[in-house]
Amino acid sequence: MDIKLDFHGHHLYFRNLKNNALKKYCNACLKEISNTANTYGLDEFEYPFHESCVRELQHLPLEIIHPLHSQHHLQLIFKEDQEGFICDKCWYISTFSRYECDECNFNLHLACASSTNDLLLEEKWQRFKDGKKKEIQHYSHLHKLAIFKYRKIRAYDYDCSWCGKCLSEVCYGCLLCKFFLHELCRDKVQRQLYHPFDPSHPLRLHYRTGSYCNACGGFVDNFTRDGTLNYCCLKCSFFLHFHCAKLLPTLKQKCHDHPLTYFKKTSYGRQDLFRCNVCEKLCDNNFFRCVQCNFSVHLPCVPIPSSIEHRYHRHPLIHMDWVEEDDSGEYYCDVCETERNPMDHVYCCEECTFITHAECVLNEVITIYITLPDYLPRLSPFSCLTTYIRFCLFDTS
Repeated sequence: MDIKLDFHGHHLYFRNLKNNALKKYCNACLKEISNTANTYGLDEFEYPFHESCVRELQHLPLEIIHPLHSQHHLQLIFKEDQEGFICDKCWYISTFSRYECDECNFNLHLACASSTNDLLLEEKWQRFKDGKKKEIQHYSHLHKLAIFKYRKIRAYDYDCSWCGKCLSEVCYGCLLCKFFLHELCRDKVQRQLYHPFDPSHPLRLHYRTGSYCNACGGFVDNFTRDGTLNYCCLKCSFFLHFHCAKLLPTLKQKCHDHPLTYFKKTSYGRQDLFRCNVCEKLCDNNFFRCVQCNFSVHLPCVPIPSSIEHRYHRHPLIHMDWVEEDDSGEYYCDVCETERNPMDHVYCCEECTFITHAECVLNEVITIYITLPDYLPRLSPFSCLTTYIRFCLFDTS
């Protein structure tokens, strides 16, 4: 049976997610929805709710007064905003349904609005929050960054825009731009840096539109129009997206004089600009590139190391085209701790269950060829990978 909620404005359609492999989270309670549960939503995938939560939503008052904001009434609303909001009671990022005071920009998630328990815990967090600024103006972003506590509310996690790792604990962020920083990373963002892509001058954080990123080829204003600054050298007209500045040359091959950088297919890059210098086909997927020379090459055209050593693991890691651990349907990288596609290239340990994205280790390891004596057999031009040197330009510890 379909349902129309007075505050929602749309019909919610009954759905059964049986055998649906995608993780779903209820937009009322924020808890994960079982793949066998009955749900309601705008369609099969958008804005799902537990059936039990929808039944409760039907009886919610359209207006309340809450002790945390007693000076004004709070209105029950449903906003189809992808950025979400920060609940002023629990200080977690929440989505869509809420009680709101538009005049004061005060928001309560439905579960928090319906409960006045845990006031001591709320007061403790309030004292902690009051000891800090609710919003800060950070030098890496044009908009103010709000303080919040992070928990997973989607099938995918938000990552720290500086270190690239999943958000956790106390963070700062701009929900509009999806720009987030761990509290510990907030002061690690460099105002200027020397980068191997343009070693002649330092790159400084700068707000500049209408240019192209010299690394991925994407428009610089893909980010700056939302408030994120980029790294640039105005003398050289050299620009790097904030995200691309963390890319580093990682692989040394005989086919090119300089170490190559691993580029992953992204929504902001322009793979259609680059052709493989070996097979001359477009680099429309993950590839290696020398930014200085505009030299690009597909992964199959220049094989990556078959075995490497990594600082996060004591055993050698073996390259495999794909690996599937079990039939759980959930696969994670043991370095970045994000979900991985079981059909993607990985490095894994043959002695234990350590598995990582190929790019997570290639982004930290430079492989250097050492010439072997003539009497040793060579199976391929790439069989003489014997020494590994680790280096990190950015401190993300």
